[in-house]
Amino acid sequence: MNKNWKKLGSLFLSLTCAVAMSVVPAFADTESTPAYLPVEESTLNSMLSTSESLIDELCGYGDEDLEALKTSDYQFTVRAVEAWQSVQDELGALVSYDAEEATYEVDGDFVTCTIPAEFEYNPATVRVYWNMVSQQATDMTFTVESSISVLMGEAGTNTVTGLCVVFVVLIFLVVIIFLFGKIGAGSKTQPTETEKKAVTPAPAPAPAPAVNIPAVAAAQDDIELQIVLGMAIAMYEEETGAAGGDSYVVRSIRKNRKNNWKR
Repeated sequence: MNKNWKKLGSLFLSLTCAVAMSVVPAFADTESTPAYLPVEESTLNSMLSTSESLIDELCGYGDEDLEALKTSDYQFTVRAVEAWQSVQDELGALVSYDAEEATYEVDGDFVTCTIPAEFEYNPATVRVYWNMVSQQATDMTFTVESSISVLMGEAGTNTVTGLCVVFVVLIFLVVIIFLFGKIGAGSKTQPTETEKKAVTPAPAPAPAPAVNIPAVAAAQDDIELQIVLGMAIAMYEEETGAAGGDSYVVRSIRKNRKNNWKR
């Protein structure tokens, strides 16, 4: 507990030094001076050194001490604690701050002290804002700067994600083109098949086997002629009574194509 009170006391002393710097300008003759007095370089350097001390002390407090500081009536202390707590998990413990790279910027009645600092997880830029009229710190901010490894990791992730998206889009387009081509080919082949079916003639019927009609007719004529002659001779023999050995012999008579009869 004594250690915490010592830290609080050191912070109070730092703020007291900042207030002490405003004692000399307070007694100056302001009737013929502008709204703000020119700031001497020594005063700016003192503000820069005080800002570094404030950062060092603030980052050294524990969680309980930070919660206790948030109940302070001094608005700068509350704002500084809240700013540090918002990035504490992302930055980690304070390693060092670069006093040589620390700079200040004067803008009218306000001075901004910018201090690069190295933390456990990531680097950061700490800015402390001062009011030249009251010679007091008014605010503190922490800007997390991504390390090179983090930037390289993010760049690699973004590159892989972009390539995956491009490949997915290309595959999708190839599938769409393939499907359109397949649908077009199907619509073209279907009419041709129906046209082929419509144009193809029906097979011609097989020719009937040739029948030798004249020969069959001639044979039938010979048989009928023999029957008629046989019946005529039989009737004649019955009438004349010549049924003995002197009977006539019926011979086959054939008709040739020249219409000449032969016995």
